[in-house]
Amino acid sequence: MAVIQRVVQVLHNGGFVHRDIRDVNMMTRHQWGTEENAQNVLLLDFDWAGVKGVTKYPPNLNLQTVKRHMEAKDGALIMPEHDLFMVRTMFDTVVTTFV
Repeated sequence: MAVIQRVVQVLHNGGFVHRDIRDVNMMTRHQWGTEENAQNVLLLDFDWAGVKGVTKYPPNLNLQTVKRHMEAKDGALIMPEHDLFMVRTMFDTVVTTFV
């Protein structure tokens, strides 16, 4: 999770938000045998991404099957906290599914 949070932080530091950080929108690669068994993360699906403080959620936002931040609503501003919430939620789901 820390690697993904760092990638998202780079996006936020650049002044952007993603809006749809889920497992289906990223690819990871492990480099076994390296000093720390490094993991590379590539974010995908930037069609709703945009400038922080300007970009808004689209109409008809899926709130039924995708868990989102409580402030995520049709037409609302996409905030960095919403991206980080989705990262945490993704890992909470994985942990509870396999325990």
